[in-house]
Amino acid sequence: WSSLSNPYGTAYCASVKSIAADQAGNVFVSGYCCNSSNDKIYGYWNKGAWTQVVNPNGTDDCAVESIAVDNAGNVYAGGYCYDSTRKKSVGYWKNGTWTALANPYGSSFRFDMFMMTADSTGGVYAGGYCSNGYYNIAGYWMDGTWYALGNSYGSVFSAGVRSLAVNASGAVSAAGWCHNGYQEAGYWEKGSWHALI
Repeated sequence: WSSLSNPYGTAYCASVKSIAADQAGNVFVSGYCCNSSNDKIYGYWNKGAWTQVVNPNGTDDCAVESIAVDNAGNVYAGGYCYDSTRKKSVGYWKNGTWTALANPYGSSFRFDMFMMTADSTGGVYAGGYCSNGYYNIAGYWMDGTWYALGNSYGSVFSAGVRSLAVNASGAVSAAGWCHNGYQEAGYWEKGSWHALI
């Protein structure tokens, strides 16, 4: 067991969301720490040292859901931010700089991202879903470009990605769910759905 310290005080809560490691074996952990006002401050620990992420909209209302690190040592913290009107922006911080992701089906439709990873060449992947106004479409962003995985049971059912991995040749595997009248767990490999029953 390795304890992660809360920089705002040992008497306050802290929690982790995701973990990643680089080629040298350094460990990166995303999560939050509470301060004396019981506010959740999101960021990540890099070899035990805390880094807070900053909302580019100038508010404290943001969160980190996932973390990834590439071979060059760049750290990607995926999550979301709200502006002062409570409009949600989904994206990631690369070494502390925010990059927003977009819904290709329309900016007014909801979307979310749950998991990030990076490949050996520095490609960045973020898995989640995008709504088209009717259904949630499973897929992932690679370097900001959306790739839909869909639902093998038909486009009238929702689906989403919760986790993903990339192998050395760049093939993407994604785990999540598909609806076909009920929610079914499984994974996509080379774009094909495999149900876990």
